[in-house]
Amino acid sequence: MKTQIIFALAAVAAVSGVAFTVEAAPRASASGFAVVDSSGTLVRGTAIGVSRAGDGFYIVNFDHAVKKCVFTATTGSATTGTPPAGFATVVGSGNDPDGVIVTTYDTTGAAADYSFHLNVRC
Repeated sequence: MKTQIIFALAAVAAVSGVAFTVEAAPRASASGFAVVDSSGTLVRGTAIGVSRAGDGFYIVNFDHAVKKCVFTATTGSATTGTPPAGFATVVGSGNDPDGVIVTTYDTTGAAADYSFHLNVRC
């Protein structure tokens, strides 16, 4: 169906003289994940590195662009056991197409160093 729509758009563009481009979707293999402890150490995953840039502020890097992917993160144990209650937010790393920023917070909303799990799907 997607191919039919693209061909239909191409036919309309050819008749009307309008140019358009179709951007390929990222490869599924570009997806990745990271399990990071509260000190900013990568415990496991496909990420290539993590840096802790402040209280609860982590930058996770991959060896490929993840800018157009979907990110989810949650606080969680990096090893075993029950993690402390908290939450995480996640956003792409601005001009760095290979980076993801994860910020972790305690239950009052204050930035706090917590281990987390990051999932990147492309």
